[in-house]
Amino acid sequence: QTIAMSTGSNPSNRLADYVHLTLDPVDDQTFWHIAEYMNPNKRDVVGVFKIAPETDNDVGIVAINQPNDGTLSITETVEVTVRNFGSLPQSDIPVSFSVDGGPVVNEVVSGPIASATNAIYTFTATADMGVVGTTYSITATTALVGDEDLTNDAFTKDVTFLEPDDVGVTAITAPVSGSGLGATETVTVTVENFGGDPQTDVPVFYNIDGGADEAGVVPGPVPVGGSVSFDFPTTADLSVLGSYDFVAGTELAGDADTSNDDIAATISNTVCQPVSDCAGFDDGVTFLELADQDLTVNCGPDGYADDTSIVFNFDLDDNPFEGVLQMGFANSVYAIWIDFNDNGVFEPSEVISNEFVASANTDFAFTVDFGTLTGVTLGTHLMRVRGEDEDQAGDVLDPCDDLAFGRTNDYTANVSGVLGVEEQGIQDASMIVVSLGNNRFEVTLTNPELTDLMNIKVHNILGQTVLSNWIENENGVYKYELDMSYAASGVYLVRMGTRTAGQVKRIIVE
Repeated sequence: QTIAMSTGSNPSNRLADYVHLTLDPVDDQTFWHIAEYMNPNKRDVVGVFKIAPETDNDVGIVAINQPNDGTLSITETVEVTVRNFGSLPQSDIPVSFSVDGGPVVNEVVSGPIASATNAIYTFTATADMGVVGTTYSITATTALVGDEDLTNDAFTKDVTFLEPDDVGVTAITAPVSGSGLGATETVTVTVENFGGDPQTDVPVFYNIDGGADEAGVVPGPVPVGGSVSFDFPTTADLSVLGSYDFVAGTELAGDADTSNDDIAATISNTVCQPVSDCAGFDDGVTFLELADQDLTVNCGPDGYADDTSIVFNFDLDDNPFEGVLQMGFANSVYAIWIDFNDNGVFEPSEVISNEFVASANTDFAFTVDFGTLTGVTLGTHLMRVRGEDEDQAGDVLDPCDDLAFGRTNDYTANVSGVLGVEEQGIQDASMIVVSLGNNRFEVTLTNPELTDLMNIKVHNILGQTVLSNWIENENGVYKYELDMSYAASGVYLVRMGTRTAGQVKRIIVE
């Protein structure tokens, strides 16, 4: 029970100065509790309670341990737990049970059972529960002469003679919705045995968005009434941002109830939404003027705001772009990314501006020059703006890191216009990646108008460069055989182009 409920908040950072719990020496059973609470200001309260039997003679059934759901018979053992709720020891306690309100079986627990303790008793008589698919209601009762509380004497339990074969998937535990999901996500399910027999070698499957089934076999054993976790041998590609509809289930031959075989779940791959505090001291980027936008930067709940409805239009005919921003706190740092490859990860190569700002609430000028960036692509992309108080916890250059004081805002960048002659030639070229097997790939970029050397780079999903090389032109074709057999499995980005322009393709190393 609640002794007292506060109706106000304690303005002090001191707590429990006047709290005490002590045992009364008169009976060694009564507790006295003294505490301070707010109602609405500081108040004291005294509560008294006792944890001890209130009666001398009181016993009852607290559990029916057997039988349990499963494969039953016409001679089921009945086992119960008898508790002595009273303060006096008890012996020769009459007990009984009946099934579905039928004939009552009477026996005696010899005891003794000490005060506030339990005893297990197994009836000599058995119960008839031999019909498959039937649920039986079994009631056990004590009948102590002079029992002072009859409300706790009886206990009832339903027991079902289960069909022998009945399994199903009850949960998809992995992957889980979040940011940074990749192309090789392990799919984990929970398989439960609803039937009366243990199960081994249970066929299971999963599919995504109604596609082809991916199969597996759960070796087991899956115990009666129990469950096991199973990892499918085939992983799932969730690298593209969005939601994926999963269905997973069992395909046990002779399953008695197919209605509980399958389960559905939606897993979403989203852009990370780091947490920070921008409300307390107005930390982070508070004002931003760039391209065709001039706006006050939103301080969202928990320091993150999805402002992708706001579009920054970058017309490359106007490159470079002069920007102005303000920070809400002195000695701060900011970073701006554009996700040119649209993979939902803001990589170091996609930072378009990052500088230290010494003064608060003061215009700070900066320049974004697309001519100095690599991997620029036309179209709409996610744009992330982050700012923080530099000497506080968190790394503003880690786009997913939580910040102690700062804010993170996501916008939309629309890159349009005409690239330079060389850049336009690369943009118009045809880039193709063909798998040659054994994690080897042939990468080609074709445009007869291109003649200069091209550079090929491979980045992992953290933005780290794992390969860089130069390629010569052969009749308008740049060809490179990429050997990734040495690399760890995962998703990689292949870029072919020059310092100022290029095309990017994604590959999967298995």
